[in-house]
Amino acid sequence: MKQGDSNKLKPRIVDSKIKKEQFRKQQRIDRLKGKMEAEGATGKEIRDAVFMLKQKEDKKIESGTQTHYIKPGKKEKVLLREGLLQNKNYEILTTTSSITEHPISIPARISKHREFMDYMQTIDFRLYFKGFQKWNINETRACVFIEGNQAWIKQDGKGVYRYYSKDAVKHTVHGLNIFDLIEIREGAEIGSIYSINNARRRLASDLGIVYSERQWEILREKKYEKNMDIIKRADIEIQRDFPNLFGFIKSYLPLLEHLNDWGVKHILEKEHSFKGESIFFQSTTHMEKMVGKDQTICSRAVNMFAVLGLIKKIREENVPSSLLGVAQAIRGKRNEFKLVNFYTVPALNHQVLSEAEERVKRLNENGITSMFRISKKKIEQCFGEGFAKKVYVNPTSIREQLLEKSIIEHLYYDVEPAD
Repeated sequence: MKQGDSNKLKPRIVDSKIKKEQFRKQQRIDRLKGKMEAEGATGKEIRDAVFMLKQKEDKKIESGTQTHYIKPGKKEKVLLREGLLQNKNYEILTTTSSITEHPISIPARISKHREFMDYMQTIDFRLYFKGFQKWNINETRACVFIEGNQAWIKQDGKGVYRYYSKDAVKHTVHGLNIFDLIEIREGAEIGSIYSINNARRRLASDLGIVYSERQWEILREKKYEKNMDIIKRADIEIQRDFPNLFGFIKSYLPLLEHLNDWGVKHILEKEHSFKGESIFFQSTTHMEKMVGKDQTICSRAVNMFAVLGLIKKIREENVPSSLLGVAQAIRGKRNEFKLVNFYTVPALNHQVLSEAEERVKRLNENGITSMFRISKKKIEQCFGEGFAKKVYVNPTSIREQLLEKSIIEHLYYDVEPAD
């Protein structure tokens, strides 16, 4: 690019910066007006307050000190956790022992995860985190995450409590609600559906709170946990009671365990279930990265487990509209997008394992003695066309990462910009 061309771009960059600064100023003016109107302030009081705020914001813009809010995402939360550990401040986010002495309850109307998350963000989290008990609201202190940053705890106009961290040099601010703070503390797959679910489950568990959808979720968690326990002890119990089944699947048990582990981490809302069972999704390309097995092996193993009834594939028409709507909004051409299957997993009880044992015997009788001999045609011959259709389900073509991101945005409270 010629130097002259480069110079032509500079005014555009400056213009863009000015627009953002003016936009932030207007946002703050609108919030102030809305708040004062709600409080019953007179027109003159509002005009005077707006005039003062405009002057204040204009001075900040002129001096380059206007605060810029950054919504904390995966990258920011990972960096904040690193800072927390480096500064040896992890204990600050541990749970206070006084929780049991001063239990927190929720209104009886709360029955869903989203309602629980919305409500819990209005609870003063100084009662929950050990290191914040002596902090006063709006009191500026040294940041526990980033050395040199200023920090304070504030309740916004919607009643949400947040921990704010401000970079005095860059004039950027991060605002963290109670679930953000728990995510950072736990540090498990930060920014994922699992991380959000884990933060919510951990808070509910610590507070001893159970609501309707949480009770439904607990039962699914127990199912997956029991399944994984059975899989881990397969060389004892399954080999003893279902020898044909064990011989057929023993080399692929880590894949079955992965599917159950992925399932428990990705239990979504009850409305995203099928016949009472939670649905999860994953592409075999993603599975390949997670378990270190070739994609072809993963695909064949998934089909084998489906044949044996150890997992169930969900046809697109049976995926709940609330979940499929997200998927369809981001779907595209097959050569651009990943092929994702939706699954449910049954409880690996005696009945399910007995049925799987009988199916293995039937496969062996038809010359299908290993996973690599399984094909759609052979399954049709062995079990019928209707059965094969339940195994060989056309995957949905979507951007897997975008689907996860969309679900995260649906599950998670959207953080408002800070002042």
